[in-house]
Amino acid sequence: MHRQTTLLALVAFCLCSFGCSDEPKRQANEDLGDTSQDQGDSDLGDLGEDTTSDSLPDQETDATPETTDLAQDEQETLVPPAQWSALGGPTSAPFVGADADLLWAAGDTLQLFSGSWSVPALGADVGLPVSTASNRDNPAQRLVLTDKHQLLTSSNGGATWTANQFRAGTVDLLAAPSSPADVLYAHRRGSGLFRSQDALQTWQLLLAADAPYANALSVAADDSAVFLARGSALLRSEDRGQSWVVVLDVAPSTVTQVHVDPLDATKVFAGVAGDHGAIYSSADAGDTWAPMDTIAFTSIHTLITSSNDANYGLAGVWGGGVYETADAGQSWTELDAPTRSASALMLDGNDLVLADRTAPKLYKSSGPVGARVWTTLFDAGPDYYRPIGATKAPNADIYYVSLFRKDGGPMTGALFKVDHGVPTGPLTLPRMPVVVAVDPVDADIVYTALHAADGGVYKSVDGGANWTLISGLGSGLPPAPAVGFNGLLIDPTNPDRVYLLGGSDAIFFGNTVGFTGTDPAIMNTLYRSEDAGATWVSLNDGSFGANSGMLKGLALHPNAPTVLFAASLNGVFRSLDDGATWTEIGAALPFQQTAGVQLNADGSVILIPTLGGGLYVGNIDPVTYDVTWQLTDRLQTAVERVDIQTYLGKPDSLIATAYPGGVYLSSDRGATWGEHNFGLPTFEVSDTKAQGRYQLVVAPSDPQRLYLAIPTRGLYRSTDAGATWVSAFGFTQTLRGADVRAIGVDPIQANRVWVGTEEGLYSTLDGGLNWALVDAVQVRALLGDAAGRILAGTASDELLALPAASAPWEQLPRLGGNGLAWLGAGSSLSSGGDFLAEPGKLFVNVFPGGLFASEDQGESWVERSLGLGDCEVLCLARVPGTAALIAGTTRGVAHSEDEGQHWVLDEATASWVFGDLAFDPTNPTRAFATATSRAAWRSTPRNLYQSEDAGRTWAPVDLGGVDDVVGFALDPTGRVFVATEAHGVWLGAGSTWTEWNQGLTQTLPAKTPYGGSKPIAVSEDLGAVVFGSAGGGVFWRSL
Repeated sequence: MHRQTTLLALVAFCLCSFGCSDEPKRQANEDLGDTSQDQGDSDLGDLGEDTTSDSLPDQETDATPETTDLAQDEQETLVPPAQWSALGGPTSAPFVGADADLLWAAGDTLQLFSGSWSVPALGADVGLPVSTASNRDNPAQRLVLTDKHQLLTSSNGGATWTANQFRAGTVDLLAAPSSPADVLYAHRRGSGLFRSQDALQTWQLLLAADAPYANALSVAADDSAVFLARGSALLRSEDRGQSWVVVLDVAPSTVTQVHVDPLDATKVFAGVAGDHGAIYSSADAGDTWAPMDTIAFTSIHTLITSSNDANYGLAGVWGGGVYETADAGQSWTELDAPTRSASALMLDGNDLVLADRTAPKLYKSSGPVGARVWTTLFDAGPDYYRPIGATKAPNADIYYVSLFRKDGGPMTGALFKVDHGVPTGPLTLPRMPVVVAVDPVDADIVYTALHAADGGVYKSVDGGANWTLISGLGSGLPPAPAVGFNGLLIDPTNPDRVYLLGGSDAIFFGNTVGFTGTDPAIMNTLYRSEDAGATWVSLNDGSFGANSGMLKGLALHPNAPTVLFAASLNGVFRSLDDGATWTEIGAALPFQQTAGVQLNADGSVILIPTLGGGLYVGNIDPVTYDVTWQLTDRLQTAVERVDIQTYLGKPDSLIATAYPGGVYLSSDRGATWGEHNFGLPTFEVSDTKAQGRYQLVVAPSDPQRLYLAIPTRGLYRSTDAGATWVSAFGFTQTLRGADVRAIGVDPIQANRVWVGTEEGLYSTLDGGLNWALVDAVQVRALLGDAAGRILAGTASDELLALPAASAPWEQLPRLGGNGLAWLGAGSSLSSGGDFLAEPGKLFVNVFPGGLFASEDQGESWVERSLGLGDCEVLCLARVPGTAALIAGTTRGVAHSEDEGQHWVLDEATASWVFGDLAFDPTNPTRAFATATSRAAWRSTPRNLYQSEDAGRTWAPVDLGGVDDVVGFALDPTGRVFVATEAHGVWLGAGSTWTEWNQGLTQTLPAKTPYGGSKPIAVSEDLGAVVFGSAGGGVFWRSL
């Protein structure tokens, strides 16, 4: 039976001790017993002639002293011939290499050459070796890597071998039906989908991977249907994975989530990402699908228009970029801003100022459109988290910015003032403000509303040096604690006229949220002062209240002082009589949850940002002030991922998350949606494929309790079905800033939670108040099984099971076959360059699967693929004399400055696929690589490229028309030996290239059935070049 395999490449390792320690990791290592079985009797007296391989006895049997002594003598006097000569070994050897004074070749078996060929006995069912390495300081220490993801180590020259824990298998998706209880589905990156039906004892490969990633997996409660999302396609199996059909294809978009309703398997939902986010639904178990046109996942939290240019405006999308319009909102262009998430936008003449929602900073840009230069205007420093808001004094170079502190609860923060570039603060206030407004005439007069319902409204007349409460008894405002205010607006034509927008009745007790229960008619309304904040009156004629929701924005018509437009959470209103009465005018808008309102400078256009539906534009009649809506949203941002699930315990309810976008809930099966981001941060990541996701889990025993994982931010918790969120970092801030990738919640105890981060698996018994590290393992998926265990899909250990919080992990059986296959290895690293000087450091490259590193002699491993997205590493090299790494990938070259913890892809080479990469040992800035076009990289031979700037730029090497390069190797003097598909071996020295086939009776290099090969290598110790031919065995030749 033909076995499709994955070839691995041990692409970098240190030349010091790397053997396994005596102490096993979990239940990982097993002694594989005796090894070497010699094969081949080479009479090396005349290496110019072909040799014949005959079987020799096992080393454990009695071999004659003469034979042993002869082999030793010959090993000491090995001299490679001046021309190519057959050396024997495997008939076809796609992979050859040299480790110290040892040559190796891999075909159907691994054979080692050190005077004669031998086949090491590596153990049962470990797979076919594809790479081997030796410790130059101690050749008795050896490594072998196999196509079954086995890393084998020997400390006695190969007499015995030990299987290392390393599995190079990232299990990223887990799903199980309610019944049968012993069934589990698991997806391994780059390999495919597996199924176990005997309580995880054995696995069956159901569907081999045709790409490294699958995005989502879901199974019907009765195991009647399984859905797998891969790329643009959603596949379904109705026979437990034996056959598959594509039931939905959304090309060029991507299916990022699939969810089968656990209570009704005929209802299936799919999340779709692309130019905008979408949800598809099926009511017939996936036979037919329809898009939900009710949400696009574009939430616009800040919008401003220019006061002197009727066509210009700026919009900030929640995590999705900053956009500008030059045609009054008809079209929008994303700015190249220093952040993709702004909490406030301001205009300073022609300059732009933004508050960063992801860092405690203000940025300012100057210069013409298309050539703006951004500088940091203000940085609050490491004690602060991010701005909640910021404002500019209308007629002065003064800014106020309100920021969250890192060391407190949701209300902990401060207000800063930046006066002509000079910051002062924190200003003296009882609490962090939510909004600030500055008098348009006198910049010393400042109003602010503090956070939460018990915060109050304050005024300063001396530029923030001193503050006075103006919302107390007798003010006309509801006494605290009653209402928290969302907005402040000062009439630009009458500074004594001030507006306050309510509201919220949320109050905070430490990290716990409560509510005052204030009458919505008092809370969700508009208040106005005619005497600079001394007294206030409500402008609610009955239009505002429970149905309208909180007030989100107010706009005063520039040409008609008595015409006002107000936006609430659930509607748009207009007043023609200075706020005495209001009319709802936004019922025709396709998306009702609004985030504010703005008018352009001449009052002819109204712009309505929404919390999930993009932005809508209306034309205002200059006489009647009626609005004619354009019912197509004008601003949508690209979405990287959409997740969707039914809300357990809430019939007809759905929960969706999107990156960017946040959390959305629907109580009517998707007919309408509401954003639920109160208390949540936005975030930016270096790898949207790996990190770009809000992952939400509902506690099965308490539907009001939700947990939300935010990569690079940590874990958040809601106890009111998503209405409000608070951090669940723990008292000691254990999870602050954690890169959380997976959540598991106990089905009985809602406070018992596990989270998988890049630093390890953590658990809590009290809903996130205290966390304990369970194990320093990179977790990608978590699921509880019928036996009460927590199952963890990991980055390097495949599947682990945790029987109890204090019990050790149990390593579950290997999943099996490895799906897709390809091998690429940097030749300079296959033999171990001395520029890797860190003791015990190993890099293992798995295609498909990722890049892994070990710093403890291979006892534990971590994935090092962050920033690589959905591309795969095919070759790796250390930039000589530096801490930098360079990788050749399926999407060009990637660079890392921190030992592979973060990678940056080179856009200039994004259309190339690299197969080999090595540096010239005589010139640390010169590198060579093989590459070809992505369009045909699996079938087209590669070209040779050269870099003179340490891999930053590349140029093709002219081999005189030869463009079918299969592999290459460099010798210590910098000469390059190139194996080609139809032209044999070529030698390059400087700019001179010559054919180098003298004595080579078989010039065709060996290749695997799927194209992988590394057929040429250099042995510095033996002074030889080695070539693995197709059908002619191994050849060698003197350098």
